[in-house]
Amino acid sequence: DKTTEKHAIDLLNRLRTKGFITEFYPYGPRAKKILTYAHKRQIPWVAMIGEKEASNHGISLKDMQTGQQKLCTFASLVQAVSVKQ
Repeated sequence: DKTTEKHAIDLLNRLRTKGFITEFYPYGPRAKKILTYAHKRQIPWVAMIGEKEASNHGISLKDMQTGQQKLCTFASLVQAVSVKQ
């Protein structure tokens, strides 16, 4: 929906401001398709925002190498991604 999309684009812009290279995969395909795309492109992290995350201003962050996924704030996402770079 529009709220989720707005939250995702806001996150994208905030990450780009901090110097991260980002891609936006629009709503539509199932999560499996998005994760397969990220795996093929060797994208190390996938941030997912659904209705639950958008309503709480949270982000689900998946480490594509380990498969671990956790709910993050923007600050904890930046910290997690920065540590592994």
